[in-house]
Amino acid sequence: MAEVIVDLPGEGAGRRGSGYLVSPGKVLTAAHVVRGAADVRVRFQADRPGERVVEAKVVWRHAGIDVAVLTHGADTDVPPVSFGRVGEQDTVLHCTALGFPRFKLRTDEDGSRFRDAEHVDATCAVLSNRREGTLDLRVASPPPEDPDPERDAWEGMSGAVVFSNGRLVGLVTHHHRADGPGRIAARRVDRWAEALDDAELAELEHLLARSLRLAALPSAAPFAGPDLTQEAYRAQLADIAPESLEDRESELRDLVSFCGGPDPYLWFQGPPWAGKTALVAWFALHPPRGVVPVWFFITARYASQSDSDAYTAAVIDQLATIAGREPTGNGSPTARDGERRLLLREAAERVARDGGTLVLVVDGLDEDQSLEPGGSGTSIASLLPERLPPNVRVLVTSRPSPGLPTDVRGDHPLRSCPVVKLSATEAARHTEYEARYDLQQALSGDRLPRDVVGLLTAARGTLTDDDLRELTGASSYELRRRLGSAFGRILRLRGGGFESSADGDLTLYMSSRGYLFAHDTLLTAAQEELGADVDGYLERLYAWAESYERRGWLEDTPPYLLQPYGSLLARRGCTRRAVALATDARRHDRLREMTGSDAACLTEIAAARRLVTRDTPGDLGASAALAALAALVARRNRSLHPDVPAGYARAGRVRHAIGLARSVFRPIDRAWALAAVGRVLARAGDQRAVGLVEEALALTREAAEDRPWLGGDEETNAMLGTLAVVLAATGNEREALRRLGELWQPDTGPGVEAFVATARAARDPEFVTDLLGRAEELAGRILSVPDRVRALAAVAGAWAAVGGTDRAAHLYDEVVALAEEHVEDPENVPAVAAEVLHLVRPQTAERMVRLAQEHAEWYLHSFNLSDDSEAAFGAVCALAATGRADEADQLRDLLSEKVLPPPSAGLALAAARARQGRAAEAWAELEAAWDTEAPAEEDDFAARVVLLLAEAGAADELETVLLTGTDTWWWRGVAVALAALAGHFAGSDPDRSVRLLRQAERARHLTVGADDSTQDGCLAALARALAVVGRPDQAERLVEAIGTPDVRAWAYAMVSVAVGHGDALRALRLAEQAALAVPAVDDYCDWVMRAEMLTAVVQALACAGAVERAMEDMERLVKELGTGRMGDRPIRTAHTEVAGCLWRHYPQEAERMADAVLVEAPSGSVPELGRLLATVAPHDDGRADRILELLHETDRQDLPAHDYHEEALLALLTAAADPAAARGRLDRLAAEHPPSSLLSQPGTAEALGWAVLGEHEAARTVALRITAEEQRSRVFAALAAHAAGVPVDPVGSPLDGAGRTHETTARRLAAHYVPLACGPDLSLAKSLLAEALTPDGWHHALPVLALVEPDAVLRVGDVVFAHLGLSA
Repeated sequence: MAEVIVDLPGEGAGRRGSGYLVSPGKVLTAAHVVRGAADVRVRFQADRPGERVVEAKVVWRHAGIDVAVLTHGADTDVPPVSFGRVGEQDTVLHCTALGFPRFKLRTDEDGSRFRDAEHVDATCAVLSNRREGTLDLRVASPPPEDPDPERDAWEGMSGAVVFSNGRLVGLVTHHHRADGPGRIAARRVDRWAEALDDAELAELEHLLARSLRLAALPSAAPFAGPDLTQEAYRAQLADIAPESLEDRESELRDLVSFCGGPDPYLWFQGPPWAGKTALVAWFALHPPRGVVPVWFFITARYASQSDSDAYTAAVIDQLATIAGREPTGNGSPTARDGERRLLLREAAERVARDGGTLVLVVDGLDEDQSLEPGGSGTSIASLLPERLPPNVRVLVTSRPSPGLPTDVRGDHPLRSCPVVKLSATEAARHTEYEARYDLQQALSGDRLPRDVVGLLTAARGTLTDDDLRELTGASSYELRRRLGSAFGRILRLRGGGFESSADGDLTLYMSSRGYLFAHDTLLTAAQEELGADVDGYLERLYAWAESYERRGWLEDTPPYLLQPYGSLLARRGCTRRAVALATDARRHDRLREMTGSDAACLTEIAAARRLVTRDTPGDLGASAALAALAALVARRNRSLHPDVPAGYARAGRVRHAIGLARSVFRPIDRAWALAAVGRVLARAGDQRAVGLVEEALALTREAAEDRPWLGGDEETNAMLGTLAVVLAATGNEREALRRLGELWQPDTGPGVEAFVATARAARDPEFVTDLLGRAEELAGRILSVPDRVRALAAVAGAWAAVGGTDRAAHLYDEVVALAEEHVEDPENVPAVAAEVLHLVRPQTAERMVRLAQEHAEWYLHSFNLSDDSEAAFGAVCALAATGRADEADQLRDLLSEKVLPPPSAGLALAAARARQGRAAEAWAELEAAWDTEAPAEEDDFAARVVLLLAEAGAADELETVLLTGTDTWWWRGVAVALAALAGHFAGSDPDRSVRLLRQAERARHLTVGADDSTQDGCLAALARALAVVGRPDQAERLVEAIGTPDVRAWAYAMVSVAVGHGDALRALRLAEQAALAVPAVDDYCDWVMRAEMLTAVVQALACAGAVERAMEDMERLVKELGTGRMGDRPIRTAHTEVAGCLWRHYPQEAERMADAVLVEAPSGSVPELGRLLATVAPHDDGRADRILELLHETDRQDLPAHDYHEEALLALLTAAADPAAARGRLDRLAAEHPPSSLLSQPGTAEALGWAVLGEHEAARTVALRITAEEQRSRVFAALAAHAAGVPVDPVGSPLDGAGRTHETTARRLAAHYVPLACGPDLSLAKSLLAEALTPDGWHHALPVLALVEPDAVLRVGDVVFAHLGLSA
């Protein structure tokens, strides 16, 4: 800080001001302070030790921005100051300034006068004074008005620099007296560059040795979203830390030394009430300068804050805030672990840029409940990093015992780090005595204090005032009175103290503030004193939860019941209640709405699964229901359109939006969702936008590498353009330009659009001019004339938007010239020109329309339109764009008599009808266009139509159409439209906006034909199982809900066969429905899947006795397979499968089919002969023996080596006759085909081979060697079926798929040839089923469950129906 003393010409004339030494020898001050100066002196450390006064020279001055630079010859070594920008954000900054204003004039003891320094502590609403270009500083303690009306109390403050978040963001220049004494104005640093010409700016930048352009200035503004999270955790910390810390000076000095020392870990140990938590909480709340703390306080008395899951969630939240990005919300433990590690590194790097130290504080290692029953299973200590970034330290506390958990590695730093022993201070011992006394008084007093203690003891989490009022029945007044008395000393308030987190911007439980015991020893004492009475309070909590469950978990559900309550049930081992909670569909919806993703729901399901596995492993119904639900919840975001999360961001629910975006199922869709949210945030200047779009770009590039044939370069190009837009919008113009330089083929329409969109988002006029110049150049290089016309028009529109009317006019002239030059071209260039000119040059556009119509007339009389149909309909688009929709419609009808209209014609008419406000007609045009040709998945034309309809006042009519009248298969278009409509209402009707967004999330259910083949395959398996257990109506209802056409036909076939023995008429009807449900050939490109589906339909007809229809369809199948150029093998496969179903009704045809396959099958084909044997053996011993002999002969012949699956099948077939040979073969198989080989993953045949030999542990080992969960479940289910003696269904599952026939063959052969010698072993079967019931593979267990444990199938059905919203 410097005091600037100016001598003016004339005796005694002068003025005072303030300044700042910004670099060695250079002082920054206000230009008006040194205006007209004869001499300038600068005084440092006025009237303090080290005071010095030096002569200074004005080397640069600019009256326009009121800034001056002084130099002096003193050799001063000071670090350079970091300049920053504040941007154009709706935010309030905390600012400080130091200067010498007039009101600080003082009189010394000797009568001399001096000015003291004023340290201004101010807030600044960034958007105030935008036109003037100043910061409006509101001073916390303003001076009184100067008694001299000619003088200003703030005189002398001019030239003081303003800091915010460690960056110099302004220079105090004047005080508007009309604003009152509590406000002063400072010229903004980030507005200097725009007011200076190039030479002036270059000179100032040279003097200050830094760039002052907006793009080069780092942001001084805080991140809008993460700060809320950070404040929530700080509020929690403030509840934990004492108001003052006594007798801990030595320990605090040790902590400061530790932060700057070489040791990565420090461990405080002490007995209960030693003050460990108070010490580290105080330290974290008041860290030394340069130390950035991240903390987690393990609290055994708080169920949701006592294990590694809670630790990971809290640390990820805080590290993400420091790193400047949002946590992913991923529910996978492995992914969360990786995210925590990654964020630690990123946060450390962020802190290191400012020379800081990141300290991870973990208090109470001895209270970790992770390894206790119901815990997460991995201790917090084991998750603490072994190798730390250089600027990271870890501080932990605990009691002296127990020691470290057994899962902490032997070489972990915790086992060798310094340990500081703490003893209790006198104040802590006094507090302990008082708290124990108060607890005794509460327990021995009247009912209310005892109830509060009992409820908190039972709850193991915070309960709010309202919670306690509901649970005790006491009045609010009485509760407040008791909690505010001495009784309140045994409790502590914990939580964020924020409003409801329904906006999604805070983690759920952090948003509620409630009571818990002040120390864990009080909880222990209360448990001992209450004894069995705790059970009564638990029952009260259970009844309380059940009351909200009966009401459907409405919006007023207490946060405790949505998160900590589930942890309580897991800790108490309440398996039945935990399972009921985890399988409650309405609760899932509430959790998702409150937390913004399914992570909390999946965590609760996983905890319930662990509980069932530990306590009731025989409860297959619970295991199956939980596994099925985990799969459905994980996949339900498959139908979440990437436009939906951005809608929530527009509604201000930013964390909810980001959580949803990151839970979008497909990676490429997830990328576009993140990018869309990023664009919304960028418009508000929110820096999180950059991180989100960079994440989206990484996802896009990964997707492009995985599927290069699907236009990965185009998608990457589009994402780079989006990133450039976001960077420009957030003031990072230089980086935006770098990203645009990465575009592949920028001289295309999309490339030019990227430059134009970036220019529209940028604020720096020079940068905008440069970008639009480049865009012009690129547009001029586009080879396709229609594309060049569109690109030039886009650049012209951008020029016009920034005041470049001359450049815009020139480019529009070029568009007209191109259209006139290429009027005879087949592309119908005038039509394109009419579309882009109709708003800016309507008369010219009309002339272009006439030329386009002449073009169309020529085509009407042409003989061949097929090659140029798009151009032929150009006039239709032009007429529609210029408002002549009826004429466009008539022309389309005329042209359609000769050629099928392209989608572009329908889209143009949709836009035209939208401008007229005709919602139903506009939407009908969109649907027709989508039926003509499937649009690109990223197509957003529906959104444009919505905006046009909204502008025309037809938003209400459109909402009705979307929710009741849509009949399109293109669910993505419906989702886009609903999200866009929600955006229209975001400002005027937020509730309606959110309601529309929720409908957009369900868009798949509002359309016809939407599908998820994997999930639908699981539903087909469940439908068959429901039919087997006697619930055919539910089975049919479930089949009707299947969206994938081929899976639905297949499911009808499966259910038909399942009901055949008990209800022949229903079986026949369902088989016929299966045949009717078969999609047309044109809808399919996967001939293998189609062949298997048609085979299943023919099998169902055969099993139902409709032999004649089955044979007709078989002929059709054979014909289709022949035209599909798939060879003869699929035909033989179909004959083999169908023959097994025909044997009962038409044995002669079955025998003919089998013989044909036997003749036509290639010699030595183990898979085909094995499948045929499995089909024939139950019906014809003679034929079976011949096939078996062929297989043995194949095995004996000197043929090329069999592959893994063939070897496994042969081992299985020899097990009954020659166990020793089979055992040797299986041993060789394991040795020669390691699990790491992709082509020889352990499979069903190998596992069954060991099972039929009675080696059940070896069979189980084979299954456990399988890494993929779905395949492992498949093998365990096959072993369970063999153990239970369950026959294999004749109709396979859609999820068996091509390449799985060897597994079905193995199961059939094992069931027929080598059943368990001692008969079914249901105990073994159930234990194997328990291992098969996983989220990825639960459906494989259903056929066995249906016969072994039918009630389990019913439980799964109930859960699935509730999740899908179906009526049972």
